[in-house]
Amino acid sequence: MEGPRQSLPNSLVDKPTGSASTPGFRATIHGVTNQVELGGLAELYVDRRYRRHGVGASLIRAAARQLAEMGVTKMTAVVAKCNAASRSFCKKLGAVEEDLGNTMPVFGNLPNVPTVHLPIVQVHWSEAGFAALLH
Repeated sequence: MEGPRQSLPNSLVDKPTGSASTPGFRATIHGVTNQVELGGLAELYVDRRYRRHGVGASLIRAAARQLAEMGVTKMTAVVAKCNAASRSFCKKLGAVEEDLGNTMPVFGNLPNVPTVHLPIVQVHWSEAGFAALLH
């Protein structure tokens, strides 16, 4: 029997960036699932100047810890299919990739700019993969 739909709060794991000239980093988690043990990583951003210094991995681990405190035991995210660096990064941290042939709408922010449907892949951290992020 399926339990009631539960909503996990949106949480900011680290500080948001300021303006385009202010370097920074952030990870935002979300989760609205029928099974609260599955949490979602909504956004991960690391300024180019901070990449390859462990900041992204620290943010993923911080997001996992915060989700674990909410009872989550697995995590998921979507990554643009064309973003090889992010896909490789997630795999190095134990995620398994699944290509369901889905797209994500990307909205133009200028008049008369059409919405583009960007191909995406889903990345999942199983219970074991998620637990590994916590150590």
